Amino acid sequence: AGVLSPKETIFGLYSQQYLETSSDYLYTWKSYFSYIAYDNSGGTNFLLPWNALYALDLAGTEQDFRKNHFRVELSLAKCLKMVDYLAIENNNISTRPELISGISLINVSELYLIAADALLSTNYDMAVKYFNDEIRSRGLTPLMSGQTLTSERIFNEYHKEMFCEGQHWFNMKRLNRDILSNAESRTIPANDDIYVLPIPEEEMEYRPEATNNK
Repeated sequence: AGVLSPKETIFGLYSQQYLETSSDYLYTWKSYFSYIAYDNSGGTNFLLPWNALYALDLAGTEQDFRKNHFRVELSLAKCLKMVDYLAIENNNISTRPELISGISLINVSELYLIAADALLSTNYDMAVKYFNDEIRSRGLTPLMSGQTLTSERIFNEYHKEMFCEGQHWFNMKRLNRDILSNAESRTIPANDDIYVLPIPEEEMEYRPEATNNK
């Protein structure tokens, strides 16, 4: 998320100030402005800590490349992908000149997972192909004969891919999923109060016919 990768990013936002912004709001860890992921290494029991998420659906000794996004120090897990960590450490955005500073809004892996989800009930073999292509790129073993691709497995993979980026929220909203709140140590049932934004009353002031048709 700290940079736009020429191999991964389909569309993103370029920002000349991103290094400064991410350093101020994330890297320096001010209150809830941080890139610290929920981790049980300090003796806490969260509902779904980051390492438990990346342990889902693994077979044998598989190692997910995305776990390299995290660094555990003093019982704190830092999600390095949220900031251009190397640039911030050196205070120089030109440390990796081949990458563009900014925020990725949609990337290749997300497209593959969307395709797999969309085809799951209509073209299962193609859905598996898209899913396998995505997880293979993350160092995981493709699904073999006898293993079933499910919507839950795609959901978990999407969560891993979008972790810390804020994009997983929209997938949860689309599926009306309950929220596992590590911050509140409880499961928040999916409901319209959470996922549906109310129509501002001001909207009706200029649409009298909509008010009359209620």
